[in-house]
Amino acid sequence: MNRPLYGFGPARAARRQLAGGTPTPTPTDVRDGLVLDWDVDDLTGTPDAPYSGIWLDRVAGAPMSNSDSISQPTLRSAFADLGGRNALYTAGGRHLVMGRPTALLDALANNNNATGCTLVMICRLTPGVTGQWHALFSPSSNSDNRNVVMSASHVGQPNALTDVSLVGSPAIGGFYVVIMRSRTPPGSSNRQCSMMYNGHVVNTNTMAPHASADYRYGAASYNSNYGIIGEFADLRVYNRAISNAEALRLTKYFCHKFGQPLPWAGAPYYAIFDGDSYSSLSANNWVLKLARTGHVPWYSMANVANPSRNIDQMEAMIPWNFTGVAEEVGLPLLVATQEYYNQGGDKLAAMQRYLGTLRAALPSGTPIMVMDAWDNGQVGDTARAPYNAGLATSTDLWDVLVPISATTEMGVEGACPEAGGDYTGSYFGDAVGHPSGLGTSFVADYWRGAAAGYTTDYWGLGEALL
Repeated sequence: MNRPLYGFGPARAARRQLAGGTPTPTPTDVRDGLVLDWDVDDLTGTPDAPYSGIWLDRVAGAPMSNSDSISQPTLRSAFADLGGRNALYTAGGRHLVMGRPTALLDALANNNNATGCTLVMICRLTPGVTGQWHALFSPSSNSDNRNVVMSASHVGQPNALTDVSLVGSPAIGGFYVVIMRSRTPPGSSNRQCSMMYNGHVVNTNTMAPHASADYRYGAASYNSNYGIIGEFADLRVYNRAISNAEALRLTKYFCHKFGQPLPWAGAPYYAIFDGDSYSSLSANNWVLKLARTGHVPWYSMANVANPSRNIDQMEAMIPWNFTGVAEEVGLPLLVATQEYYNQGGDKLAAMQRYLGTLRAALPSGTPIMVMDAWDNGQVGDTARAPYNAGLATSTDLWDVLVPISATTEMGVEGACPEAGGDYTGSYFGDAVGHPSGLGTSFVADYWRGAAAGYTTDYWGLGEALL
């Protein structure tokens, strides 16, 4: 599309060199709050044979094993595809049993408070494997939806604690640092989401401990068909929700340990999506459509499991979400954001406060792209028009404004009545609001404006980001 790029603030007009941080020369570990640590360097046994040993974690001495020879994973000793480290191979259903370690249950119980909790898992899925469900960590019962599931095509499913998508590819394969976090900030019922840096992860349900079931690593023990096909390695449990900067630090640490390139290696910038509506993590959403190359350095703080997230909560989480991120990745940042529908009171004032706090927290020169409020089934929401008008004049707070509300098929009241019927019009690809190619291209035009300082077509949009 050749739509002219409009809606740029003066910060965009006075384009400056984007400032990023310098990456740490030697990756450092994150140990604060680490209560369980299973390290593959401690695995011993006969190479390429079923693993019948006991794997002890380094902090509490909690054991992980499997006495059933039929479901024992295979020990990979000095596995070349994982940097010469050990690993455990499963072709679906083979796993280790950790039972119910007290440290695990206590950490997961922090899911319901501001302290939160974090799980870190390392795996390599066999290249070329296709399918839908690939469980990595789970209790033996699925009744409470507490499974870590890596999925080729189902992002945001209610029976998966974590989903992974390779952004448009039906084939799963590659090395993953799966970082799953959950916390409930004071005064909020929203649980902050999880992240992964070379794929796509979102916490779609509770991490609270199961009432009675044992926990397994490597498979969904309730259904052997749902186990991953590939290798699984280190597993960590933290009794707090690590920050985004710490998650990036761990990604660097484990990529170095297992001889893998950084997920953002060679990228011109690192993107962050903050907000509920814009970055709602479903299989064909706006973010995934933009980032469909399959190897994109970005993360999102959206949480689809709890729609109560609002602008005030986003502002309160800025230090946790953004501090130190540029320094960890060593790249310029680009931030895209939107929120409107969940905020009560004066929505415009709340968004202006949030953008001002965000601008102050980001490195100088970081472009901010904002989508204004579109219809989304809120027929008769008369506050939307003055909100958009006020946002359009707040040019000191954003660099690129995407005027979704100005489009006839998307922005006019009643154009996409989610509450009263299916989404219609050529901007939508299905009945639930996922974008068509036309809708994606509309936003992509503005994204190219936000990334105007770069020339690499890293996002696979079909043309250079000029």
